[in-house]
Amino acid sequence: LDTVMLILGDRSGDIQDLRRRLVEEKNVRLQQDVFELERLYLNGRRAMDERNYDRAISTFDQVLERIRWFPFDFDLTDQQNRAIQSKDEAVRLKRQFDVLQRREREMRILSDAESEMARSLSFIQNRIEEILRQALRRIGVRHHPCKYVGQDERGVAPPLMVSLSNHRGEPFD
Repeated sequence: LDTVMLILGDRSGDIQDLRRRLVEEKNVRLQQDVFELERLYLNGRRAMDERNYDRAISTFDQVLERIRWFPFDFDLTDQQNRAIQSKDEAVRLKRQFDVLQRREREMRILSDAESEMARSLSFIQNRIEEILRQALRRIGVRHHPCKYVGQDERGVAPPLMVSLSNHRGEPFD
């Protein structure tokens, strides 16, 4: 029938075929573009699950931009709402994650500083005790029968003669 129509010069069949083919191509492109939007959205959700919030926010921005410039007359309100909600959630989670990381970093710095201070204090105490021992050896004081080394007859000891290794004021041996 198409051949007869072609011989007679009636080309309405070709036009109908072309129109049908263009409509099918448009539908295929529409489905592909919607599928690509969904794939991109799922990539954003996956990034959120991996706690990569910056990438998730960027991906949701891409989804929203593609929806804004979508070439077909197609209702994407549902996809747009999901992308907006997911982006808001990613922004909120990123803020929480940043606060948590900052607190952990501060705690780690504080702990490191405290341990460094303890090491430094211990070093200083040991050094002072060593200098005190050397000084007492040089002046010839070994052991004294008094409660504190260097205590005079009234029972008063000079403050530097008390051991600094413990802060309870116990006598130096």
